[in-house]
Amino acid sequence: YHAQRITRAPLDVLATIPGLELVPLPRADECCGGAGIYGILHPDLGGRILADKVEAVKSTAAAVVLTSNPGCIMQNGAGLLLAGRTTPVFHPMELLDESYRRAGGA
Repeated sequence: YHAQRITRAPLDVLATIPGLELVPLPRADECCGGAGIYGILHPDLGGRILADKVEAVKSTAAAVVLTSNPGCIMQNGAGLLLAGRTTPVFHPMELLDESYRRAGGA
């Protein structure tokens, strides 16, 4: 999202999944605090940024979190686990793949 500035297309694809309710994440455009090795080099600031992201996720009560950035998948997943949450974090295509699988598609 950040590097490519793509916002609408992934949501449009996800909206085609039957029965899926898309829940907007407050401040979805903000960093999760990982940013490559940023979270390692600046753990205090990265941790505070991540805490904000985790709180935003918790505020939605969403069953799943989706992000297309592998670093954000790891960062958000770890942050949620450390906060005692079991909310899984997936790449959007994983959810799309699961939808096809359940529909009996290829």
